[in-house]
Amino acid sequence: MPANTNPLNNNNHHNINAHNHTHKKVDQASLNQIFANASNNNNSLSLASLLQDQGYSTDISHVSIHMKENNKFDFSNCKFTDVTFSGDFHNKTFVNSTFQDSHFTKANFANSTFKKATFDHCDFTDSSFIKSTYGFSKINKGIFWGSDFSDSSFYANKIKDTIFTKSNFENTVDILNKIHDVHFIFNQKASSEYSFNNAYFHEVTPKIAISQDTTWYSTPVAVINEYNYSPISIPDFDHRVDDYLLAKEVKTAIDSINTQGLNGISIAQHVVHSDQPIIKKIKDYAYSIMEKTDALWIPGGPDLHPEFYGEENISSYPPFSYYREILEFSLTDAAVALQKPILGICHGSQLVNVFLGGSLHQNVDGNSGISPDLDILTYKGPIGSALDKNGSVLAPSYHHQAVNRVADSLEVVAKYKDVIKATQSKDGTPIMLTQYHPEHKADQNSINILDRFSDFSLNNALKKVTLKIADVLHIDSSFLNEASHSTNSHHLVAAPILPAVLPEMSPEVVVLA
Repeated sequence: MPANTNPLNNNNHHNINAHNHTHKKVDQASLNQIFANASNNNNSLSLASLLQDQGYSTDISHVSIHMKENNKFDFSNCKFTDVTFSGDFHNKTFVNSTFQDSHFTKANFANSTFKKATFDHCDFTDSSFIKSTYGFSKINKGIFWGSDFSDSSFYANKIKDTIFTKSNFENTVDILNKIHDVHFIFNQKASSEYSFNNAYFHEVTPKIAISQDTTWYSTPVAVINEYNYSPISIPDFDHRVDDYLLAKEVKTAIDSINTQGLNGISIAQHVVHSDQPIIKKIKDYAYSIMEKTDALWIPGGPDLHPEFYGEENISSYPPFSYYREILEFSLTDAAVALQKPILGICHGSQLVNVFLGGSLHQNVDGNSGISPDLDILTYKGPIGSALDKNGSVLAPSYHHQAVNRVADSLEVVAKYKDVIKATQSKDGTPIMLTQYHPEHKADQNSINILDRFSDFSLNNALKKVTLKIADVLHIDSSFLNEASHSTNSHHLVAAPILPAVLPEMSPEVVVLA
């Protein structure tokens, strides 16, 4: 039991009927006013009493409650239905409180007490329950994502059909709890003894697909291994590709734009989605790879054929075969469709930009064999938010082509003089593109970018397993589409490695060869 005083035996609470339906429902504006009026009161106030004093029911529904620091409230004897909680709830008391279909987002419940509380069909995202106490309470069909329960006490609770993903339970005390179909999904081995018994444990190792290149392939593999993730080498297509026939199909697909119009947002996308038989087989192959992996890393490589962005070859040096381009365009198509993170470096950044509708400078001088300090245009977004404003951003560069027209869905993160050195998705989806090599780890910001990509990859892997389990347990998991974009890397659960009780829910073993 944590050293803090256990308040479970405190019975000094108002005996109020939390389900008094003779009173009117409180709306958002009225509830906000109640909190505002009480904000300067130094005494602990009962929300149930305040509601009833003003003629409101203690059944609260379809509102948001955001608490500021030092608001002293007792939330006992209230029922919350479809209520969103955020802000600071530390040192609060919840006795005989009921939470139905409610949402907890970045809420702090540290040192709070839950006695005879009920949570039914609730979800929790990046919330803190450090040193909190739970007694004689019920949790049914809940999902906890990235939440911290370290140093908490659970006494005589009933927890059923609930999932804890990427959550921290270090030094948690488990006494007389009844647990049924509770799943813990994590990505690292135990750093301390885990206390809950009779639960199911699932260790997840993200699998990152890497497009092969003899020059640039080995470093991504080494980086991924450092994170204890699984680098997945994409083997050659299992059907022999006739380079002459493939080139003919590419030409036919591009020529069809003049007669049929552009199918997609780019020439490259039009080609990938054409009905040409070899191209279709390569695309289907790419989808089969991305369905079994959690992220895509496209490393450095050769120039692209300029016809994919509507230009004649002036100073490009593309390979003879179109195979790698068609495969990587198809992998990008699959990763975008399946919402998998993408890290494109050098050639990879150019390729993704072209696939999304951008174009390239076929030659820029003075950008090969240099490591300039970049000018940063934004500190927001998948790459920008990973950068330290006080640190340098060194860019080991080896290229003679660069992004010219930026795809509409992308934004510029960094430049060196007039050369674009990094772009990212505008809407925050995990698409990270650098025209330099952060995998060389020239500075801390390069490491930060790799960390951010690893976080995106981990979240995708955890989400996949969580969704499978939620489906079996019939838990609403729609909130995970937003929760899995969280990039907080410090919520890593500490738990022993135990075999998953449900084998079909274990992460897939990827066999691509």
